[in-house]
Amino acid sequence: MTNDNNTRKKANAVFFSVIMVLSMVAVGFAGFAGSAAAVAADDGDLTFNDQELVDEEVTISDVTATTSGDSANAEATAVVTYTNSTGDEIVAGFADANESDGDDIQVAIDDDSGFPGNHTAWLFADSVSVSVGQDVTGLAGSDLASESALVVDESFDVSYDQADLHTGELIYQGQEVLVKNLTASQSYTLQEFVDTETTRTRVQLSTGTDENFTTFTTEGRNSADYFISGSGSNGSESATFEIVTQELTAEFDEDSVDNRGSGAETFVTLESDLRTEYPVTVSADGDLTAEELEDIFGASNVESLDEDDDEISLGTVSDGDVDVDFDEIDAGDYEFTFSVDDTSAEDTASVTVKDVGEGELDVNPSSITQQQGDVVAINVTASEAASSGTLVIGNDEDVGYQANVSIDDFGDNDEITIYFNSYAAGNSSVDAGDTIWLDSDDADDDAEISFTDANQTLGIDQLDSGDYELAVSTSSSPSDTLETPDNIGSLFLEERSTAETINTWTVSDNVASEITSADEPVDALNERVGENVTQSSTIANGDGVIHQIEVSGLTGLLEATGEDTDAAQFEEALTTDVVGSNAEAGFNGNSLDLRLRETRESVGPNAELRTVNLSATTFDVIVDSETDNLYVIVDTSTVEFENDDTLASDEEVELEARFRVQDARLLEFNRAEETNSDVEDLEDIYQTATGMFDIVEPEGDFAQDPYNVTNAEGQMIEGTTNLAPGTEVTLRVRSGDDTRPAFSNAETTTVAADGTWSAEFDFSEQNADDEYTVTLRNSLFAENPTVDGTVVETIVDGDDGSDDGDDGDDGNVTDGEDGDDGNVTDGEDGDDGNVTDGDDGTDDGSDGSDDGSDGSDGGDDGGDSEDGTPGFGALVALVALIAAALLATRRNE
Repeated sequence: MTNDNNTRKKANAVFFSVIMVLSMVAVGFAGFAGSAAAVAADDGDLTFNDQELVDEEVTISDVTATTSGDSANAEATAVVTYTNSTGDEIVAGFADANESDGDDIQVAIDDDSGFPGNHTAWLFADSVSVSVGQDVTGLAGSDLASESALVVDESFDVSYDQADLHTGELIYQGQEVLVKNLTASQSYTLQEFVDTETTRTRVQLSTGTDENFTTFTTEGRNSADYFISGSGSNGSESATFEIVTQELTAEFDEDSVDNRGSGAETFVTLESDLRTEYPVTVSADGDLTAEELEDIFGASNVESLDEDDDEISLGTVSDGDVDVDFDEIDAGDYEFTFSVDDTSAEDTASVTVKDVGEGELDVNPSSITQQQGDVVAINVTASEAASSGTLVIGNDEDVGYQANVSIDDFGDNDEITIYFNSYAAGNSSVDAGDTIWLDSDDADDDAEISFTDANQTLGIDQLDSGDYELAVSTSSSPSDTLETPDNIGSLFLEERSTAETINTWTVSDNVASEITSADEPVDALNERVGENVTQSSTIANGDGVIHQIEVSGLTGLLEATGEDTDAAQFEEALTTDVVGSNAEAGFNGNSLDLRLRETRESVGPNAELRTVNLSATTFDVIVDSETDNLYVIVDTSTVEFENDDTLASDEEVELEARFRVQDARLLEFNRAEETNSDVEDLEDIYQTATGMFDIVEPEGDFAQDPYNVTNAEGQMIEGTTNLAPGTEVTLRVRSGDDTRPAFSNAETTTVAADGTWSAEFDFSEQNADDEYTVTLRNSLFAENPTVDGTVVETIVDGDDGSDDGDDGDDGNVTDGEDGDDGNVTDGEDGDDGNVTDGDDGTDDGSDGSDDGSDGSDGGDDGGDSEDGTPGFGALVALVALIAAALLATRRNE
């Protein structure tokens, strides 16, 4: 039994050992299966520049090793060799280049037998085995990439083959220059080329034994042309290079910055006329450590730090702006020095750092009043270092609605405007961007906010009137903002309304176009009211009619349409149920309605009333949210009725305008709260405004008929028209058929606010008795109005009186010896040419003592002959006689 137990125990031990071994093997295979196997690289690239041996190492730049185009798991080796005296390639050093993807690889030079001198960098697949001192000449051709360069024991900034150098290359003053491919053990000189007959030796140069290169400094050298003279150099008076002086300017965008928040951010602009890329070092005269400089310029922009000298290297930079941030830097005045590493170029730039507190957010103004359904502008300000935070509108626990707005960045400003659509609030069918959005000007200044439907209470009807809290804080948490706000404002929503009357205004087509195309149409409209936009219920056919509808709480509905312009928003609301509230309420109808329909008085009995088809008629819309006015401008020349009728130019029609708010959400209609009778009589809850206006034929009249003028300058021709103020009309004066020489003049003028027009003409070149026709022209007239006239003599004083009218003359006509007024040929009996004088009323013009009792003019009012306009004297006198007779009759009665 004992032996059996031992045997069984040994068997069990062997069994479990086998199981463990198999388990370990399985684990091992599983591990190998979980990682990709390394593969020898089959392609690659590198860059090997002329350089100084630093810490016994050289740098191979931009090394990339790939397998089938992928650097992952690609194995390769970077090798540096030199050529010995027998022409063999000897390994000076090598390094791992596995999975390289544009990397810089440092290779230690363990065999310096080829130093200084030309070296070659190679990239081999990792399957190639190398060692230091090994001859790898036979591997040439199996490399993935290779490039040769000069490795020396001297520092330099730029290197050139001597032949390339002497092709007009630019060298910047202050650079250390390495020139290669010269002759070893040879003396050279640096020559300054003055002119074709003069050169000056500036420095002695030489190459060492077995060294074909030399270096020289350009520090302190004049800006001029140079060449290297000596055996093996291509340099000469005609083969030179140029040393130039680089200039550098550095300037901060702001003279002062904060040391907290967005106010700590600015940028410095670096510019150099001659170079677009150059290495730059920055210091601050020891006032800032290298670590602080790195914080200001950002670790990603800093290539290296020099903690001993308190400076940083930005590496190679380009002309342009470098971002800086002075967050948590001590307040003070700082002068920064920007130096180009390889030239003498340098500049300083100063900035003042101000100490600021953390700051807070506020609502300004803190109390806002608006109507239900309107868009509310909420101004949020940030003080000191505050640059972000949260705005909470309402409080779900208190008023059943809450919207949380994240202010991500105030951008370049300390104040931003956030718009809140009180109509769309809580309705998920409206895009979140049409419920709460940032002012576009603030967005242009890099301000940002975040808001989605998830950030507001959903499923509610139109917000009730009442107070809504506006809480703000620098916290990113809405709950913290409600509990511990920086400041609290208040939004009070009042009940909205619609006025019952539509006022109409007339406007010309060109003025209407100027208004609607202006950057601020509301301002453009208000500026023209009373000037060339006048209130009227009579509109000339072809002019625009402005319907002024006073209605509050409408801007939110319009914005909820998602359209960009006022006209597009209004048209969308006329043709759709914007948020579907009417459908939810159980009745049909669009959100708004505007009907222009012919009146019964206009169309006559039993005829069908015609309704304007707005979709086929041109109209524009201006919304004045400050005064709660909606302006609908209809171009009457485009009016088309639903029966396809259009208005003829001479047709006159009276229209009734009816505007109706019929949006269930805006009217706060809820089927669950209304009775069946209420549902059947939906028009009872609509809000309606109406107005009447006439479209009439365009007309124009002259102030006189006939319209006579004198042969002088400054002759005014005047009249009236029913065309809208601001309309341009043209007056053309053309001579009659029998007038010689013929003449024609035209002047363009504008209709004034009272409907009058006038134009000035020069008739000084015309003769008395010349006849002409004046035509008032405008494209809206069915027939251009005309009037005839005659040129009369120029008005001067005669021998028997003066221009004060003491002899009965009104001072406007040429006096003859017999009292002639200069309009007609006088008779021998003293006829004044306008009426036949009786024996007791004859004005002989001799004594100037007529007091006017006999019906003649007693002074300078000209009452007995003219009204101050040639051609109307007889008419005025006749009217005066009739009036006197009527007065006498009344007195007798």
